[in-house]
Amino acid sequence: MANTRDLEQDEESATGNMSAPDKLKTRANSSTGTSGSNYSQVCLLLIISGIGIAAAAVMYKLYWKVSSDSTLPPEGIQITDKPRNDVRSYMAKELANGLQIVAVQDPNTLSASFALAVRAGFYEDPPELPGLMHFIEHMLFLGSEKYPEPDGYSMFISKHGGGDNAYTSDEKTVYYLYLSESGAAEGLDRFADFFRAPLFDEHFVAKEVNAIDSEHAKNVQDPGRRIYEVMSSLADPSSPVGRFHTGDAETLYIGPKNSGIEPMKALKRHFALHYCPARMRL
Repeated sequence: MANTRDLEQDEESATGNMSAPDKLKTRANSSTGTSGSNYSQVCLLLIISGIGIAAAAVMYKLYWKVSSDSTLPPEGIQITDKPRNDVRSYMAKELANGLQIVAVQDPNTLSASFALAVRAGFYEDPPELPGLMHFIEHMLFLGSEKYPEPDGYSMFISKHGGGDNAYTSDEKTVYYLYLSESGAAEGLDRFADFFRAPLFDEHFVAKEVNAIDSEHAKNVQDPGRRIYEVMSSLADPSSPVGRFHTGDAETLYIGPKNSGIEPMKALKRHFALHYCPARMRL
């Protein structure tokens, strides 16, 4: 991922009398698994034809088990300050826990898209584990509680004519995908589940560390990256700007192991610390 990655369960009681489009909205939010609770809650940026604030709020309640007396009004603030020729409609809302949602409805689109932005990037790497946020990005794609197959997510997206991507930058980490509307419900379910209950399977640690190591080796040959790193090295030594951010085998596995640090334990702690509603956007 060179800091970049290329890319049902029905709620019958809630959808029995709904139209097909409304069922899609609710079914997309149907996972209610209980494990993975050690990981923090998540928010998603949805850009999908026909899905609005209400559907996003329902998804939040289902995935993160908000108490039944929580109030999630179906309407947010309509955003009207836009170009005259923009036919899309926009709604925004902030929930009580700090989760901010933007829903975009496009009458002309034939595909569905979802994105999650985490307000935490490689500047949040602990000094003893450079590249840890990038490592989290890699490991999230390798199966979740509900969809444990390590390649199941990418195969599903490809099957429905879509693509996915992710990148870790200085102050944020972003994940997104697009696919045909026929796969939107399960696509959202799969996407949300690897934030709700990622497996973080230790069997894939060596493979992903080697992948990150290869990315670093490739970046070393990039003149633009060399210029960027030289400029970053001039930063205040106490600032995270001048640190090594991509990570490699030495910083993510060999060095920590030799120092008595367990990389996967550190990864899970960091995930729980930073992947929380107040630091994410839907």
